[in-house]
Amino acid sequence: MISKASCIIDEISLLKDLRRGLSRDLVYDKLKGLDLHQIVYFYLLSRGKAKRNLGIYIFEISRIKLEINGEDVKALGVEEGPRIRELLEEVMKAKVRGEVGNRDSQISYLRKLLRG
Repeated sequence: MISKASCIIDEISLLKDLRRGLSRDLVYDKLKGLDLHQIVYFYLLSRGKAKRNLGIYIFEISRIKLEINGEDVKALGVEEGPRIRELLEEVMKAKVRGEVGNRDSQISYLRKLLRG
C-alpha cells in the first residue's frame, strides 16, 4: 500500500518538475497517468511555468487522440504483446510534438519506428 506521505512527496516532486521549461512530450510523460481532476486541481493552485505546463496538458494534450490502434500495429507484423503498447506510445509522443497528424502520417511514423 502506498502511504499518504509518499503520495504527497510524489506530488511535490511533480510540481517541481513542472516549474521547469518542459517540452510538450515531457509534460505528457509527467501527467499522462494522473486523473484529469487531479491535474485541474494542481492547475488551480499553481502559477508560472507550472500553471502553463498544466494548462497545456489540460487544454491541448489531453484532447489529442491517435487515429491508429493495436490492430494497425499487428497488421504491420508486430506480434501481440507489450511491444504494441510501446509503439503506440511512441506514435502518441510524436503526435504531441506535432510530428504526425492524420492516420496516414501515424502509420508512416509507425513504419519508420519498425524499420529502426
